[in-house]
Amino acid sequence: MSNEYQEFQNCPEGKIINELTGKCVKIETDEETSCPEGKELNLVTGRCRKIEEESVTTCKNGYYLNPETGRCKKIQTQTTTECADGYERNPETNRCRKIRTNDASQYPVESVEISESPPESERPQFFVGGIVLAVLGAISVAYVIFQYRKEICKPFRRRKMIK
Repeated sequence: MSNEYQEFQNCPEGKIINELTGKCVKIETDEETSCPEGKELNLVTGRCRKIEEESVTTCKNGYYLNPETGRCKKIQTQTTTECADGYERNPETNRCRKIRTNDASQYPVESVEISESPPESERPQFFVGGIVLAVLGAISVAYVIFQYRKEICKPFRRRKMIK
């Protein structure tokens, strides 16, 4: 056994070395792989896959096969039961829903008197938000001055040292 450098490993018969990965891979042949009965060759993966058969679904009595979903759906029949008083049948859902009326007699029109100046209770009060913003602004200025107090005081200290 000699101590010689070999760039790639030796591959068994029927396989070749892939230079990108350095691993042994099967030799690809152009021959079509034969698949057993009921299966077909997937050209993308090179494997056999089961041939899909369209299944015929039968539905029980009172149901029909919905072609959009392929599922059984109940056949809608006209209901003979009437809705209770104050309810009506919704034509879209075939369910009973409460009758909603827009009875104007419940909410009569009220006359409104318009005067030159509004009453005392409706006069606008001073804007509290403005005061709050002013206080917050003053606090933020005071905070900035506090944080940079040494830098602000430096020019004033130099003048005292010169004199």
